[in-house]
Amino acid sequence: MKNFLLQMFSESGTVSFARVISALIVSFVLGWDTSYVHHQIAWKLTPVLPEASVLLGQVTFMTVFYGVNKAAGAYAGPAKSDPAPPTPTA
Repeated sequence: MKNFLLQMFSESGTVSFARVISALIVSFVLGWDTSYVHHQIAWKLTPVLPEASVLLGQVTFMTVFYGVNKAAGAYAGPAKSDPAPPTPTA
């Protein structure tokens, strides 16, 4: 289990802040929505999920950190320690 979690929250062996924060945000949003529906049941209302615009905002909030991390990595290009790709031979 520990090995699985280490692989899940790391990229190429180093811990990824974006993956960790995304998992925390997903947990928070799931708790928020569960609490929202639970309170509707407690108040004897018809339980429904939040509106689509709220869910879209939650999904955006959950994925923005990982997306920014990936975009920054793509913009930075290959690391200086990466070897050059081999040149094709005829």
